[in-house]
Amino acid sequence: MPKGEHGQDREHPRGDPGGSAGASRSGRARLIAYLNVSHDLRFYSSAIAHAEHVYGFPFAQQSILTDLPRSLSSTTSARSGDRFTTPGMERHGPKRAWWDSWISLWCEAGWPARALFLSLSALFIARAVYEPGSGCDLAGFLRIGGQTLEHRLLDDTGTNTYPPPFSVAMAPVTALAQLVGPRAVRHFWGLLQLAALGYMTLAFARVLRLRCSLGAIALGWLCGWGHVVDDLNNQNVSLFLWALSAWAMVRASQGRNGIAAAGLAVGATLKVMPGFPLIALLSPGATRRGGTLLGFAAGLLGSTAVTLAALRPDLFEEAVRFWLTRIVPHAGVHFGSGNRGWSGLALR
Repeated sequence: MPKGEHGQDREHPRGDPGGSAGASRSGRARLIAYLNVSHDLRFYSSAIAHAEHVYGFPFAQQSILTDLPRSLSSTTSARSGDRFTTPGMERHGPKRAWWDSWISLWCEAGWPARALFLSLSALFIARAVYEPGSGCDLAGFLRIGGQTLEHRLLDDTGTNTYPPPFSVAMAPVTALAQLVGPRAVRHFWGLLQLAALGYMTLAFARVLRLRCSLGAIALGWLCGWGHVVDDLNNQNVSLFLWALSAWAMVRASQGRNGIAAAGLAVGATLKVMPGFPLIALLSPGATRRGGTLLGFAAGLLGSTAVTLAALRPDLFEEAVRFWLTRIVPHAGVHFGSGNRGWSGLALR
């Protein structure tokens, strides 16, 4: 310790060698101790979180070593409004977060979780590239789009249970099939379904603030594998609609309720189900409900305007009348399944 001109420590005021200077040293010591403890808490929390992701088991959930840092992290993430809760998403920007999160989930998982994930992924990929023939739903979509390109309405109540904007959406798909062939469109459709499944998995995990691991995702897929395979086999639109709903909920979690509601409105004009999450955005306690209603109205008007311009007034009127008088009143009357049931009206 350097000395002053009277041989005293420079930090000690003259005549007060152990007073305020001692308190200052004591304060610095407490600060250093606090920083060391905080560092240790975060180190142990990181180690425990890594063990949870590798082994798929929630270690020491009630421990202060995990609860304190996690509560600090959750407070920070709530303020930022854009934090992904899966491991890889916390280390990258939003443009790369989705893909990098899958890589991080794989790297941090154990081989039992990887084996289950690979088994289900192989099953889904095999069904996505499977060629179901002319009886699949995509074949019906191409028929709907083909009739639209010829400026006619497909009045088959077993196939065309979709609102009029869906016919317009299928017209470019049919045009692409006529250009490159139905087989190429079917394979491309299946790949898009797999992408929609991957996106909605992580998107819903983010919205629900779940601590995901590869094993947890695989178990979730295992519980719903029948429905996923059914959608992949039939090459339906359900996975796309769920992915659209997940995208809207992510936007809403960022405070962009108007954009979220507009997306839900466009989805509802294609098939009724994407309109249901609007209930959550308008529930008591929800914020920005005025902007939500305006966004939903803008989405409805925009989708209707595009449909009217594409079909022209005569076919537009016929399509609206067909859906409102022959599809909606008879859905599920005899507890039918498939397109003639409630699921056919709202989702399939």
